[in-house]
Amino acid sequence: MALYCELENIITESDVEQKFIYPFLKAETPIGLGLKDSEILTKHILRKKLIDKGQKQKYYFPDYLVAIRGIPTLILEAKAPNELLANGYSEARLYAQEVNASFPHKINACQYIIASNGCETWMGYVDQAEPVLRLIHSDFNIENKLFCELVEHCSHEALLNLANRYYVDLRGNARFNSPVSQLGGKRVQNEEMVENSFGRTLVFENRSIFDPETEQDRTVIVKNAYIPSPKREQHIEPIYKEIKRFDLPSRKNSTALSTETPVELVDKLSEKILNNQEAYSLMLLIGNVGSGKTTFTRYFRYAFLEEKYPELAARCEWIFINMNLAPVSNNEIYNWLKKQIIDSIKETHNDLDFEDFGVIKRVFRREISRFDKGLGSLLCGSDVERNRELYKILNEAIRNVDSYLEALLFFIKENYAKIPIVVLDNCDKRNKGEQLLMFEVAQWLRAQYKCIVILPMRDATYDTYKSEPPLDTVVRDLVFRIDPPDLLRVLQARLDYITRITEQSSNTYILENGMRVAVKRSELIEYFKYIIVAIRKDRWVANLFYRLADKNTRNGIQIFEDFCKSGHMKEKDILAMRVLGDDAQIPAYRFENVLLRKNRRFYNGDESNFVNLFASDYNDDFPDPFVRADILNWLYQVQALSGPTGDKGLFQVSELARSLQVYGHSLAVIYRELAYLARKNLVLCENSAMPIEEGDLVKITIPGALHLQMLRNVSYLSACAEDTLFKNTEVMTRISNRLKFHESDSKLVVALNARDLVNYLIEYRKEYLTNSDELVSEKAIISSVDLNDSLHAVEQWIQADENLKKTISEIDYFTVDMDVDACVVSKNSGGVVCTIADKDVKGFISSLEPKYSFPRDVYSKIKPGDILKCKVMEFDFTHRSFQLKYLN
Repeated sequence: MALYCELENIITESDVEQKFIYPFLKAETPIGLGLKDSEILTKHILRKKLIDKGQKQKYYFPDYLVAIRGIPTLILEAKAPNELLANGYSEARLYAQEVNASFPHKINACQYIIASNGCETWMGYVDQAEPVLRLIHSDFNIENKLFCELVEHCSHEALLNLANRYYVDLRGNARFNSPVSQLGGKRVQNEEMVENSFGRTLVFENRSIFDPETEQDRTVIVKNAYIPSPKREQHIEPIYKEIKRFDLPSRKNSTALSTETPVELVDKLSEKILNNQEAYSLMLLIGNVGSGKTTFTRYFRYAFLEEKYPELAARCEWIFINMNLAPVSNNEIYNWLKKQIIDSIKETHNDLDFEDFGVIKRVFRREISRFDKGLGSLLCGSDVERNRELYKILNEAIRNVDSYLEALLFFIKENYAKIPIVVLDNCDKRNKGEQLLMFEVAQWLRAQYKCIVILPMRDATYDTYKSEPPLDTVVRDLVFRIDPPDLLRVLQARLDYITRITEQSSNTYILENGMRVAVKRSELIEYFKYIIVAIRKDRWVANLFYRLADKNTRNGIQIFEDFCKSGHMKEKDILAMRVLGDDAQIPAYRFENVLLRKNRRFYNGDESNFVNLFASDYNDDFPDPFVRADILNWLYQVQALSGPTGDKGLFQVSELARSLQVYGHSLAVIYRELAYLARKNLVLCENSAMPIEEGDLVKITIPGALHLQMLRNVSYLSACAEDTLFKNTEVMTRISNRLKFHESDSKLVVALNARDLVNYLIEYRKEYLTNSDELVSEKAIISSVDLNDSLHAVEQWIQADENLKKTISEIDYFTVDMDVDACVVSKNSGGVVCTIADKDVKGFISSLEPKYSFPRDVYSKIKPGDILKCKVMEFDFTHRSFQLKYLN
């Protein structure tokens, strides 16, 4: 039997391509070459090249080109079964030679040629006119010697080793280091600032308001600091009506009847309850993670239902289950959920002792009644025997979670006339498969135990799969979209509530300069309200907060907490607001610095609100600082296009990987960094479970798009410079020295570090052994990130500040080891202040330190106006002057 298809089924050239060559490329070794979709470029996207000479000259592209890390390694040409292979093989060789000509000298990238018409298959080298292997269709067998040789030459492993070898050679013995790594060990690199005492106190004393965890905490928030919205308010009435539809008859609304057979009457009423619960509802709350779905359910219960309809509220049995703790195995989750509901009911009715036999009899009233009517009636004359048999039945019922839960739910309906409402909190934090499993569990729970179920679900999952099983069974009228509240209004409301409950006592705080100040608690809260006002006033800063939070209120509050506690936010800045009030302003760069570093002295992309898009791994054969930015850029460029499901911006990983590896990125690194970006919420992946697979769908998020915009932000670029691996030791050392001796938020340090980083990256990218323009047609290619835009942004930032521009131009002009004439201006205590080269540029030289090589006798003789021959050592950022070494 043929490996891929029978020879008689290969009729056209298209059959050769689709039924024979492509399966051969994709099949895992030893059956095929084991290539990935993203490594196979088809003729639809390949660039035509002019091949051959004279009358034979023509434009041509092959059927397939295998490119790994941007390096073309294998050309494949298909012909119809009735065509000779010689011409196709020759064309493929000529094309490969043209491709190789676009690469640097001595790099023979594309080495292998395969041509096939289905009947015959030839394989050879680019620089040899004749093939080295000739196979017929029947040779494609894993036991055939020729086939094994073909796979050995052109397998994925062989081609990958070929591509990797060039990058290994490029790296050579280079040691990649980050500037911050030169400052000391991990303790120094991870050094924390002393937290802002104002912010620390505010957050610590009110943590249950900023981050409510218990049901009581959430109740306090919805009653005192809830932010309503018209969209959410319109869901209230439909949910209320849906619950009211299942309202059970209560004793309060019933008429007492006299009867000699009360058990039969109770049974009749129980039957009515059973008949009233056939179609209990499943309601979906749709929204992104942190949009307020949990808070909305509490608001509905406490602020709406209990306030406006207290009688109905009293007849609702709310059961909140935290699904964060749920197992995701089909075999475990059902039993786990049943036990959680049982525990919740017992906790709600903690006035009852569920171990007491009297309560057990009430819970299992129906079971006992059935026993007494049935076989138990045979034991009516023997209490001991009856009790023994009844014990067996009840013991089994209690041990069996199915029967126990069913009995408990019926017990609260029958005895309290309550509607069970199960809320499955935190289901939206799970991946697509787990969310769909939660939906199936919710449907089962609703149908099996006759209760209303409220299930939160991530909007991306619902919108993508709402027309497919199992979501296609949802009643659309019971789907409610929860829009997130305005983040700054949420913060304002919680601070207002804190103000209302805060005592008028004072706390003493110690400022940076050691001064002690007494601040009333109410005044302290006002300062943080001014921070919110300052954020609102600055559109760029407000934009940062909103887009970092990405409609996730929990994240937004955490960002604000970290901001308030950061040691980069000085107490003196907060105290200044006491004077300025609503006119208080905080410079944008100060906000950026706090958001970038949180409470760390040095930037760390893994711990920051902003990921370092230029981070790379030292252990890679050639550290790649561009892959993260290129991933986001590709997804940003396609966000307005419809993907395979019809959703805009949602594309398969294989398509993204195919484009990116043409730029020179390793496929393994692409997948690794894509998973990292997904964990950091810069990329939305339908399958948040790892590892990411080539068929998964991904799209850029709001924070992801913000990060691309930050590539033109000088504060961000400067921070990344601290945490990026540099091959160029000179550049790395310059940045490290600035961090060692000067504040990282100094405007001059920020500008120089940002500029050094971008210039280095532009040069480093030139080392990549790829020329995507030579491989792929213009229509098919999405350009990589252009760092010239970043460089232009840095230059604009410098040009906007005259003092900064002047200082940097001086630093650029007076380079290290440059000989200069220094004119003495003044001298004092062994030091000399001078101007350099007839310019208004400050220099300094001292006779007290050996590094200046300035003799004491020369110092004693010189006077203002004298000229000293010197050499530039370095620029002193603290004193804004050049340190000079004396020559004569």
